Order: sequence, then C-alpha cells, then structure tokens
Amino acid sequence: MRSAVVLLALALLWGCRGPQVAPAPGGDGAAGFGFAVAEAGADRAAGELGESCAFQSFAAQRLPLDLVILVDASGSMAEPVAGTGRSKWQMAQEALTAFVRDPGSAGLGLGLQFFPLVGPGTPCAAATDCGYPTAQAGVCGQRQLCLAPGRPDGDVVCGPGLAACPGGTTCQSAGGCATSGAACANLGGACPGGAGDSCRPEPTTCLLTMPLCAPADYARLAVAIADLPAGAPGLVRLLGMRRAGGVTPMAEAVVGTLMHLRARAAAMPGRRAALVLATDGLPSGCSERDIALVGDAIWTARNTAPIVSTHVIGVLDAADLADGQAALTELARAGGSGEPLILSPAGDLTLRLQAALARIRGEALPCAYAIPKERAGALDFGKVNVAWKLGGAFENLPYVARADRCDARGGWYYDADPATGTPTQVLLCPSSCARLKADLTAQVELRFGCKTVVIE
Repeated sequence: MRSAVVLLALALLWGCRGPQVAPAPGGDGAAGFGFAVAEAGADRAAGELGESCAFQSFAAQRLPLDLVILVDASGSMAEPVAGTGRSKWQMAQEALTAFVRDPGSAGLGLGLQFFPLVGPGTPCAAATDCGYPTAQAGVCGQRQLCLAPGRPDGDVVCGPGLAACPGGTTCQSAGGCATSGAACANLGGACPGGAGDSCRPEPTTCLLTMPLCAPADYARLAVAIADLPAGAPGLVRLLGMRRAGGVTPMAEAVVGTLMHLRARAAAMPGRRAALVLATDGLPSGCSERDIALVGDAIWTARNTAPIVSTHVIGVLDAADLADGQAALTELARAGGSGEPLILSPAGDLTLRLQAALARIRGEALPCAYAIPKERAGALDFGKVNVAWKLGGAFENLPYVARADRCDARGGWYYDADPATGTPTQVLLCPSSCARLKADLTAQVELRFGCKTVVIE
C-alpha cells in the first residue's frame, strides 16, 4: 500500500504576512479550537511559500481504512459461465477468498454483506433467521449432500423426505475446513490445508429462505468488520458456506450497509470507511427502487459527515451491458470513485475480479489525516493551510470547503464544517489524492497560523 509522510505544522503565536486571499473558514476573528501535537518536531520558516510565518512540523500517518464488500448473491449469480464449468458465484467466492488472504490486504479492516441478506448457506438457529416470521420445519437445519468417494463437494441436496442420491454417491453431512474454508466430507479428520486445519460439520444453515426487504435488516453485517489477517478465517468460512439464490434487493442493501458504515465512522473518527458494491445486474424484488434513489443515498454518504465513499464493480454480460453500465456509472460517480469497473463474466473472472478488488483497495486508501486531539491553546480555522511537495518545492493546496466542490484543480477540505462543528480530519480532493498516491516521496504539511488560501 502506498503511503506518504505527512507533516503537521503548528504556527508560532502571532502574525503571518503572506499573500492576500479570499475569506476562509472562521475568518480573522474565529473562536478557534484547541488541539494536541506530538512532542517531536522542529521550528521552521515558511519562506518557500512567500510567507514570514514560523512553524513546527510533526510526522503523522494516514487514517486506517474500513472496507465493506457488499456482494450480489442473488439467483443470477448461480448461472454457469460458458466454457468454464463454474458459476459467477463460484468465481466470486474464489476472488473474495484470495483478496482476504492477500498480504496486500494486511492492516485493512474488512467486513462482508450479501444481498439478499439471507440465502442458502446463511447460518441460522431458527426459521426466523431465514426470513420466515414463524417456525417452519425444514427451513433451518444441517445441510446434507450427495457425495462421491473422494469428492468433498456436491450440488445435490439430500435428506429426509428428499429423493434418493444418484448411484455412486451417498448422503452425508456437509463440512468445511476450519482454517481454509474448503468443503470437506471427512468430519473430524484433517484437511489438506495445513497442520491444525480440521474438517468440521457446517452449522445449521438456511435451506429455504424468504427475502428481507427493510434497509434496517442490512444494517447488521453478515461478517463484522475485523482487521486482516486476524479476521480472515471467519470471512473465508462464511464465504465457503454461502450459496447464491433469491432476488436482488440492491437498494435496501446499499442503504442499510451505509447506515452501518456511517454509524461506525461516527463512533470511530480515527478511521475512514468505504463501500464496495459488486453486482451482476439491476435491482429486482422487494421495492425495486429506482437507481437514482440509490444514487442519492450514496451521494449523501459521500458528501456529508461522516463521509463514506462507494466503489462499484459490475459483472455484466452482453445483454445487460448497455443499461447496466449506465446505471452503475451513475452510482460510482455519486460515490466519488468516478467510473465503475465493468467485467465480462466470460473467461477467468476470478483473476479479473481479484485484480479489481486490489485496485479499489489502493484507490480507497484515504488521503485523510487526523487533527490531533484538543490541548491548551486555540486553533483558528481561518488560518490553516495545506502544502505539499511532489518532487519540487512546496506549494499550497487551495481550500474548497466541501467534497462536492472538488474538481480537476484539486484541493482539500475538512470532515466537518468549522462554522457548525469541530473538524477532526483534513481530506484531500480526489485529483490531489491521486497525485499524492502516485509519488512515493511526497510530503504534505498542515500549517496553522497563516490566512487560508481558498479556491478561486
């Protein structure tokens, strides 16, 4: 993951006779807010910016990232991909598993959500966990499959009241390897994945499901956010159990998952959050809300605190490409990521989906930096500047006030409007962030005490 050293600078006491600029947040008479700084640092003059201020500089790090992958697990994902012998869902499982285990994902906070929320393979304790309002016999239970000797996986479900297994197979309880998540049939035995990896019976799961159609249902993730690699086993195990089936309640899933992410971001201001929406089509079932309404929810999350950006992956065949790409482009632009990553289901979808996830991981890493916590003294938000050095001399980035005012010129803004709240973070506009990530030697300084340079 690329990172840049960020220098937080505290201007000394009075006066800055720099260039005259337009009014900035807080103005000359702003009440200001206190903040704490690290003990290490050095006093410096800002002559390279044509200012007579002196300042003290401190090293800082980017905020850590929480990423939730919201993946389409509807019935269309179970369709086979021509020439591969596998379904889109099987390839998505492989790509997601590889992404979770990728050393490049270490340190990432990762969570998982499905839509529909419940489907075949969802862990359950009762029929109500599978979407049924009351108990239903046979809805939640131990999955059994017709398995051949030496073959730990199968597609034919068996059990009481079902047809007999085909010749050469027997009805066995499904199992999964505790560490690798791979299917297995030798319950209690060793798995080939490595020492200590054993074959465990699957927990009781939903054998039949009804769709959940309230956004609040999706505000609880299928797999809670956990830092990698420690959280990898739980993610891999549930991915191995879940199977595709049901409708495509995209709108309810997006709204509910954003509710969860924004609540977490508000409670943990020291972290950033982003959503990855991966789908093979448009909403269907439940309310079938219009894409524009989904885009509104995504835009709001991107442009109001606490900020959550959205990235979009579309797995679209030729029949769905025209309408699907236009709709997903609308959502990606609303979420601040620009364009969706559109993949054809033909060929090796696993590798291309894995590459798309890795690309988004890099793009989602935040150009966001924490303002240290309050201490004695006052910070005038009308006298804050961000300067960076990309291979040459330092230069000011303009203040743009809000995310929706970012354009190709770049700039920066706070996570909260200083006029109505207390900022805790400085964020760079997408175009500035892209330039920063492209330069491994880049330096950034946050300077306090000189009149803010604003976008003209």
